[in-house]
Amino acid sequence: MQLGRGNGVEDHGEKTRGCLKTAEQIRAAIIHGEFKPGERLIEKQLTDQLNISRHPLREALRLLSREGLVEIRVNRGAIVCRTQLGGLRESPEHSRSA
Repeated sequence: MQLGRGNGVEDHGEKTRGCLKTAEQIRAAIIHGEFKPGERLIEKQLTDQLNISRHPLREALRLLSREGLVEIRVNRGAIVCRTQLGGLRESPEHSRSA
């Protein structure tokens, strides 16, 4: 049985890349102040803005949660963390111009 365009391994890789790309876009938006500390990240708005489905978005938010950029609250969704943002904005590894 075939899944998608290949043997399933490629599909998993594409899903992983989609999640990582989504996390990168949201991370950049947080670092550049497009999402403010304490702001709720609404899934529907993000899926529409990024033209993605909910699954890669949720995976990306989980990744960002592990990084400390967002907090995932039960029945409330993801919220941009109030801490650690100042250090990220000044950190050379998060700035392409540094």
